Amino acid sequence: MDLPPVNTGERRASRRGEKTFTICIDTVSAVLVLSRAMNIRLQNQLNMVGACLSVAQNPDYKPMWEGKPPLDFTADMGRLQVGYANASARASHADAATGGASDSRSAAQAALQEAVFAMARALANHYKKTNDLDRLGKVDLNWTEVRRLRPQELVSQATAIRDLANGTVKEDKAADRGITPERVAALTESVATFSTLMNAPREQIVNRATLLRGLEADVAALVELLDDMDDLMIQFNHGSQSAAFADAWRQARMVLSHGHGRGNSQPPAPVPTPAPSGQPAQAQ
Repeated sequence: MDLPPVNTGERRASRRGEKTFTICIDTVSAVLVLSRAMNIRLQNQLNMVGACLSVAQNPDYKPMWEGKPPLDFTADMGRLQVGYANASARASHADAATGGASDSRSAAQAALQEAVFAMARALANHYKKTNDLDRLGKVDLNWTEVRRLRPQELVSQATAIRDLANGTVKEDKAADRGITPERVAALTESVATFSTLMNAPREQIVNRATLLRGLEADVAALVELLDDMDDLMIQFNHGSQSAAFADAWRQARMVLSHGHGRGNSQPPAPVPTPAPSGQPAQAQ
């Protein structure tokens, strides 16, 4: 008898030159791998914006620019704060959109495969013993055949087997062979659960892709705004305190990757800012 094996997952690799690339069988995993580089770039740019805001809000530096000429710098700072908050919220939503829908679908699919196989074999046993060759041919499936069914095919096959079981459940000796109302109900529930989750990962990919496109536009606008503010920052480069503010701003603009992407719960590393009075630099 072809029985269900232990599910160990499937991965393949291809070699190009000296580098090995993993090919993810699962569509969601593939999308996550492909988008990781872009995510890192966007996170780095968000970190830079956050570092600039941290410097600007420093009590030692805020009096240097707030309400002072050039006044456009103060107005731009307000837009930068709002834009950063909106972009950070969108980034959080995009990160959450890569949650566990794929895992839930895989679990529901595995449960339905096992339910279909068990009911199919029970029906096959019953039809063989009652010499019902016509119905036997409709349910005589082995595990490999069930396992190879595509999601929509699995739902269709499960529904057909469930319908056959409904028509068989009251037949003589059917219950003795495992064809009971309870098991038919359990199969029906498995079909419903998997049907609901079947398209969830793809919907999440589409939702996440939309959020990432919006995030890309948000971050690009923030970086452009910072470029404009850099042009005005030159006017603060006079006097010891203003020069310290300008220097700290330049350091913040060089921040690369101190962020907290998926799997890293640590906050961004503090940005060192020179003390305006010539004291040792302190972290914000």
